[in-house]
This record gives sequence, C-alpha cells and structure tokens, in this order.
Amino acid sequence: MKNKNINNSTLIIDGTFCLYRSYYAFPLLKNKKNDHCGAIYGFLNTLKKLKNTIFPKKIIIAFDSEKKNFRHKIFLQYKQNRKMIPDILKQQIHPLQKIIEYMGILIIMIPKIEADDIIGSIVNTLKKKNTKKIFIFTNDKDIAQLVNQHIFIINSKFQILDRNAIKKKYGIIPKCIPDFLALTGDTSDNIPGVYGIGKKTAIILINKFKYIKNIYKKNNLIKIKEIRNGNNIFKKLTKNKKQAFLSLKLTTIQKNLITMEKIKYFQKNTFNEKKLLFFFQYYQFKKWTKYIQEKIKKNKKQEIMKLTY
Repeated sequence: MKNKNINNSTLIIDGTFCLYRSYYAFPLLKNKKNDHCGAIYGFLNTLKKLKNTIFPKKIIIAFDSEKKNFRHKIFLQYKQNRKMIPDILKQQIHPLQKIIEYMGILIIMIPKIEADDIIGSIVNTLKKKNTKKIFIFTNDKDIAQLVNQHIFIINSKFQILDRNAIKKKYGIIPKCIPDFLALTGDTSDNIPGVYGIGKKTAIILINKFKYIKNIYKKNNLIKIKEIRNGNNIFKKLTKNKKQAFLSLKLTTIQKNLITMEKIKYFQKNTFNEKKLLFFFQYYQFKKWTKYIQEKIKKNKKQEIMKLTY
C-alpha cells in the first residue's frame, strides 16, 4: 500500500521487534574497525521503507525497558523462557538510538514499562487528539488487540492489516485477542493460559461469549456443557479459572501509562546532519552517507541564495 494521501497519520514502530528483526537479517555486517552494525543498517533500511510506504506525518519508536515490569510481579515466570540479548546486538543499541535521535525521530523508552504498553498508551492518547490513522510496525500478536477502524498493523512483510485481516488471521475480532491468548496461553511470553484449551476451542468460546468474564458466568458455564466435548472443556475452565484471569492480566495491553505531557517530554530530537554524517561514515553506510552529503550541500546552496537576494 503506497498512498501519499494518508493525511495526519502516525507511524509507531515496535523498536524492540524491529531491532531483533534487523539483527537476524544482517548478523555478520561489520565496518572496517570490526564493529558489528547489521542491526543498525537493517533498522535504518526498514525505517526508510516504512516512511516511503505510508508517508507519516509523525514517527514514534518505542523500546522495551530492560527492567522488570508489573507483569513479572504478578507472575514470576513471565518471559522466563526468553534468551538473553546477544552481546553483538546489545552493543548496537546505543549507537542506533543516537542515530534515531539525530534523525529527529521521537524515541520513548521508560523503565519498568514494556514497548507494548507504551504503544497502547500512545495510541490511546493520539485517539483523543483525533489522529486520523495510526500504523504500528510489529509482528507481536498482542498488539493486534489495538486494531480498529483507525489503527492498523504493518507486519514484517510490510502488509497492512486492518480489522478484517486480523479476524481472518486469528478467527476472532481484534479486541478479543487478550481473552483468546488468556485461554490458549502464549509460549513466546511464557503465559500459561488454560491447560488443555487449544486454539480451535478458544475461537469457539470467544466467538460465542466474547470475553473471559462472560465465559465464567454461571449460566454460560452450564451452556458450555452443551457444545461438543463440552464436559471436558467445562472441567478445564473450572479447574483453571484463577490461571485464566491471571493470563488475561498478562495479555491485556495497558493504555493509560503515558499522557500527552509525557510524550511531549520526549520530543526534544532535531535533525542533526553533521552527527548523522559522522555515524554513517564511521559504519561505512555509503548510501546513507551520500544522502546526508547531498542534504548538506542542498542546505548550503539555499543559504547562499538567501544571502544573494
């Protein structure tokens, strides 16, 4: 989808997802000083492609904090199965964030808050400001719960997913994604879910009752016995009720953690050609170096023209 008529749109990038994606796309890339720079190079190329796809008015990049958040407090095993960030990737994070800063793009990273919750809160804030369209670059299925008529996902294949695409992919409407994952669990985040409830059963239950709280209403639990294999489903749900509601807390994105004032606090970045040129030359990014050199030359020419007239 290339559309220069997307007015007043905002692009939000799941920085942590984009970072890992870029790292695995260019794992061996180094400069002449033997510094790894594949994640930086891949991230910048992705950013350029996204900008040329939706032509956003504003770009915000959200990164995970390394510190544990409220989900770890209520469930110690949360994301316990995740591997440590590779050292080669870790050493590229700070220079990448400096480059993004010098490009004049807003970065938001807050201690003890996940990128998902930052994104959810930004979306909620922008909705109140009447932002027409919001595009979120991510492959995280949790974030699909935010999709509505104004909010879209851009996945790793640069496909734009609306409400119908999410429904087709998961079999449920976007706002029911947390309840769906609370039933099935999520191995990537080590969320337990309801033991023995698979995706097919979860889709049936969600489409019939919509939310976890509705499923556990007494009358609805009785109705569950009437569906195919209902007695077994009833037993599993009853036995794992506490686990289901715990999982729902883990899968629900928070939407009120960042106010517009907090977002404005981060808006201090301005385009810095000289510093960008230094980084691009250091990492030997030829196309990016040429782009900045031409930009500097153009700006100098404009300054001379002003003096002339």
